Amino acid sequence: MSGSTLKIIAVIAMQIDHTAAATLRFMSLTQQQADIYYFMRDIGRMAFPMFCYLCVEGFLHTSDVKKYLTRLGIFALVSEIPYDLAIRGKVLEFGHQNVFFTLFLGVVTIWVVDLIKKRKLPETGYVVVLISLMAAWMLKTDYAYTGVLVILVMYLLRKSRILAFLAGCGLLWLFYGDGELPALVGTVFVAFYNGTRGWKHKYLFYAFYPTHLLVLTAVRELFLR
Repeated sequence: MSGSTLKIIAVIAMQIDHTAAATLRFMSLTQQQADIYYFMRDIGRMAFPMFCYLCVEGFLHTSDVKKYLTRLGIFALVSEIPYDLAIRGKVLEFGHQNVFFTLFLGVVTIWVVDLIKKRKLPETGYVVVLISLMAAWMLKTDYAYTGVLVILVMYLLRKSRILAFLAGCGLLWLFYGDGELPALVGTVFVAFYNGTRGWKHKYLFYAFYPTHLLVLTAVRELFLR
């Protein structure tokens, strides 16, 4: 399957996860509803490592890393209020930042490591890697510095896509516990990835993130309150 197919699968998993997080989590649930809530959140666990893997692929195949980072940075800023509304229930809240910030810092990290390996940057460039990790921790981005490390590990192990994905999932399990184990399901899809780009409407995937969060917020406020 192509990269765009992987993105669609990751987006569906994310949508299921966020539907539970933005609606059911704000309701008084029966035991049966609570079971559905946790099942939906479990499905969503594979979304983040798949997006991390796709970020590494995007970095490896982009013709302009700076433009790639600019897109990630812009959508991190654009998505913050929709994220806070949907997941935190507030217009703007600084206790947790959306996943685009994590992906942005992760790509910065592997870009610097790549430049050092190509001897286009002195080894002191690793300071930037430490700064990226600290920034993710201080900003409290989604998955924080662990998410940045997942992207870095997937980049370093990129010659074996299955090993790279398993290692990323292993890091999430190490830092966040058994709740991240459902992410391993994503290995099945990554195993069938053929290395092609597929559908080229990349901005649609970027725009989906803030849009679906706003829609979920509207559904919750209009129909579930």
